[in-house]
Amino acid sequence: VFARMNIVVDAQSALQQMSQQQATVIAYADPDQIRAAAIGAIKASSALDEKLRLLSEALPGDAKVVDLANLVEQLKPKRMEIIKLARANSDPEALTIVKEMEADFARVDLLAGEIVSAEHLALDVELNSVEKRGRKTVKLLALFVVAGFAISILLSLLASYFISRPIAKLQASMQALAAGDLTMKVSAAGKDEVGSI
Repeated sequence: VFARMNIVVDAQSALQQMSQQQATVIAYADPDQIRAAAIGAIKASSALDEKLRLLSEALPGDAKVVDLANLVEQLKPKRMEIIKLARANSDPEALTIVKEMEADFARVDLLAGEIVSAEHLALDVELNSVEKRGRKTVKLLALFVVAGFAISILLSLLASYFISRPIAKLQASMQALAAGDLTMKVSAAGKDEVGSI
């Protein structure tokens, strides 16, 4: 999802850069600046094509991406015509074509914005899912810690019972012997160290 979001943002940025480069070509009056700006616009167009290809691969079958790619492809000859007219210093004619294309440019911006919004929504959904899985994992780990603590307490209690019971019997027998009761019989409490005493 993060990679797709980056591709979507890159494509939107390439669209904006292409429009900016096209406007720059028209704005310049110096032939050297026009030439440099035209080269920049052609490079931006090429970069836009690449970003749209990546976007189509990242979101295969997405109707908005298909519409966007088709619209940009339809606009390419007109964009190149604008660059040619600007290079020939025919700015009024270039601006006329730009004016005619305003609705198409608005549609490109709208589609790009919708794709970005959809990917933002998908990213939010994915982040919520990751957050839920994280909370679930933390709860499960807490349960294991509590269960382990309870088992360790139970094992400690059992161990202390099995150790202290024979010692308590031995102590009671020793006290009876100390009190002078020689009839007291001490049974073997086990085969461990306590039992042998």
